[in-house]
Amino acid sequence: MLCSMIVLRSHRSSLYLALGLAGWHAPAQAQETASQSAAPAGSAEQPTAPVVLDGLTLFRVRGFSAFPAENRAAGIIDRITALAADQTIPADSIVLRETQLGSEVVAGGQRLFGVVDADAELEGVPRQVLADTYRNRVVEAIQRFRHDREGAVLWPDAARALAASGHSTVPWRSCR
Repeated sequence: MLCSMIVLRSHRSSLYLALGLAGWHAPAQAQETASQSAAPAGSAEQPTAPVVLDGLTLFRVRGFSAFPAENRAAGIIDRITALAADQTIPADSIVLRETQLGSEVVAGGQRLFGVVDADAELEGVPRQVLADTYRNRVVEAIQRFRHDREGAVLWPDAARALAASGHSTVPWRSCR
């Protein structure tokens, strides 16, 4: 009985290790950094924060005193992650909607984030071009996010992680 309990714990540990190494818990994150992007000549530097999904920086956003860049990035990544996890909304259904204040990136009737003229000024491109570029990056990132979590991708990764952990595929034989 003790041997079977050890084997069960060994299998459970191996499963957790395999899932961890396979990226099962690879959450999106908005990373706070001390770096700042360069601002156009003649203006003060604006602090920015990256919008990061599964370790890939999609773009950087600026903030202002009442709403720091890190908070803005965190809100954006929360909404992108929720959309990525919702398989009922196709990634390519993300669209741009122009408003009086700027360009909004929208999916399934929900606003993911907005791009304003001040964002575009930092990049030195027209707002609509920047918004479309961000939209395309988000679509690609969501498609990759969903692909990386498909069973056909996860199971081989889990098997490789289990094999790499040094556990026998039939550990109960050592208990006889």
